[in-house]
Amino acid sequence: MTLYRQSRLVQTAPESCREEVEQVNEGIHRRLAELTDLRYPLPTDRHRSLVRVAAAEGPYGLVRPYLRNAVPDWMPEVVVASSRAILELGD
Repeated sequence: MTLYRQSRLVQTAPESCREEVEQVNEGIHRRLAELTDLRYPLPTDRHRSLVRVAAAEGPYGLVRPYLRNAVPDWMPEVVVASSRAILELGD
């Protein structure tokens, strides 16, 4: 659900699909919470935001410009370095 605003989609989805659309990101939210708990002993809202950026928003933003073509072979290294640096902001 990264290309669309989920709340907007819920409003415009057919009634029969709204509950499913409301819950489509629940698995991702749960996993990000688990990752936050694993990374930081006493997680805060800031930690949760850092994990979301490091695990989802940052990598997506780095890779997105290359999706119509080939993703460069060096991109995984960039994503890992970027994500580590973001997570270290919470240490």
